Order: sequence, then C-alpha cells, then structure tokens
Amino acid sequence: MTTDDPTSAPDPSAPDPSPLTLRLRTPDDLLATVPVVLGFEPHHSLVLLSFGVGGRSSHDGPTGRGATGPHLRIGLPGPDDPPTVLGEVVEAAVAPCRRHGVASVAAVVYTRDPRLGAATAAHLEASCAAAGIAVIALLRADGQRWYAAGDADVAGGGSAPYRNESHPVRAAAVLHGRVVLGSREELAELLAPAAEDARAEVAAAVERRGSPRPGPAESRWVAETVARAAGSGTPLGTEDAARLVVALRLGRHRDAAWAGVGREEAARHVEVWLDLVRRAPEGWRSGPAALAGLTAWLDGSGALAWCAVDVCLAEEPGHPLGRLVRDFLEAAAPPSWWEDVTAALGDPA
Repeated sequence: MTTDDPTSAPDPSAPDPSPLTLRLRTPDDLLATVPVVLGFEPHHSLVLLSFGVGGRSSHDGPTGRGATGPHLRIGLPGPDDPPTVLGEVVEAAVAPCRRHGVASVAAVVYTRDPRLGAATAAHLEASCAAAGIAVIALLRADGQRWYAAGDADVAGGGSAPYRNESHPVRAAAVLHGRVVLGSREELAELLAPAAEDARAEVAAAVERRGSPRPGPAESRWVAETVARAAGSGTPLGTEDAARLVVALRLGRHRDAAWAGVGREEAARHVEVWLDLVRRAPEGWRSGPAALAGLTAWLDGSGALAWCAVDVCLAEEPGHPLGRLVRDFLEAAAPPSWWEDVTAALGDPA
C-alpha cells in the first residue's frame, strides 16, 4: 500500500510563484484537480482530498501548501488479495483524516471494476461516518468516464465522460509550473540514475575525496553551496557535487544542508537534490535522496517525497533523516509542522 500527500513535479522557472488555488464545484473539477494535486494520473487507487481542518470548511484552497488538509492516494487491492484487505486500505486512507480532525472529504475511486468501486465506496462511507467525517463527493473513474462510486451496475446511475487535459485546472497548473505525469512510476523516474558518463565523473571524484571533512567550516561550505545552487538553478560542477555527496555522510553537514530552508524556497532545493540523486554513485545516494524527500515534502509534493524516501531507505534502511521524513509522510503531517520541528531542534549551524 502506498499513501501519497499532494505533489507535483517542481519547476523553479514557473512564472507565477503564488499558491495555486483550485475550486471544486463539479465532478469534472474534482477529477481534473486530483492529478494536479498528486502530480500524476492515478490508476487503481483511492484518492481523498480533505477539507475543514481546524474548523475550516472551505472547499477552496491552495494545493501543495497544506492549507486544506491531508490529500492522500492509496493503491487498491489486487485480484489475488483476500477480501479483508479492502477494509484495511480504506482505513489506512481515513486514519490520517481522523487524526487531523478533517471535517469533510471528496473521494475518487480509480478502477474499471464497478463492483470494486462500489465495495470501496461502502467501506469509505462507513469509515467516514464512524469518524464524523462528511463525504461531500464520491466518484468512480475509469480513465474515460466517471460514475457514481456506489453503483455496481455500469448500465445504471449517473455517468459522464471527462477530459482532464482540456480542463481549465490543467491550464492553471501549467501557469504555476506544475507538471502532471502519466503515472507514479513516471514520477519515480525523476530519481532514476543519470547517464553512465555523468555518474562515472562524480563517482571518480567521490573516490578521490574519500571521507568527509569534519568541522564547522565544512558545514558552512555545505550551506553556502546548497543555497547558491538553489538560487541559480544551475547544476553543481563535478567536484562540488562529489564534495557535497561525501559531506552528507555526517549528520552535522546534512543538517546544514536543510538549515534555513522554508516552504517558499523548498521547490528550488528539490531540484538540487534530485540532480544529486541522479548523479551520485551507488552507495552514496541516501543523503541527497533524504534531502530530496524533505524538501519535496516541504513543497507539498508528497508523492515525490515518498519516491525519494524509498530510494534513501532502500540504500540505507536506518538513515535518520530518511526515516524522519517517512514518519512525517505516514502521519500525513502538514509541511507547517517543520516550523515546530526546527524550532525544537534549534539552529544546526
């Protein structure tokens, strides 16, 4: 099972840096909004958009900034899974909404199977009712048409075609630099290793460097180098990339890499870390991947953050920052939590 918070592939050259506000008035609005929030077109999934956290009840809100509530995607059971799995899947989606005091949700069940859609809808309505959460919209979508999710008979009930590509929401997303990919697998490709020659150059530089330099001077270099790269949007040179990858092995230097990074700057930092994840040699990807996950989460790009955490923990299961970001994602924690975390930790410099 995979649960994803709002996400999109970041573009630091976006002409409009203000939050993207999406208004949900019709089923077409909801269906066009979901892939913009996630950053990819979901398949065989249950998606919840939540509203009314902390007493707020508006169904309008900026995506990717945690102003509404946790938005989640979770994969539906496969044909070989036991019947009990569906209830577990729905509970895993509703639990963060209950934990955050969500007032209402809009849900889409992405499946071509009307019976699975109806069963998922029944579980969701029961779970939300028990939690005191209103279900303001509940659809099933098969990629071409939407249906009433509780209708197991495709020949009956309401149904209509939809085209996300031509919806105004997609145009607004493009203006804000938000790219919608075809699947979660395409999103994960943003962290795939770069061409062999690019990785070989960094690998050779890492081998020459050996071990990280200790001390506050190196921490300052890390902070300054990351800030410069994020500000310029230009990839680091081979030697600086290798030095940074090596430095991230030390917790003090890793802390210096995220110090001072807030939600407004996060998207630019995501690009720095994605580039390093792609160029880093095997065995050295966990540090930049953890920071890619952290900054993607801060930017509201939860699915991308999950992809980065997967890379980090696959290489180093005990990585402290990777595990921290994983905990935030599993709790559907809003990025605003980071302000409390950093206040408690103090200035790592």
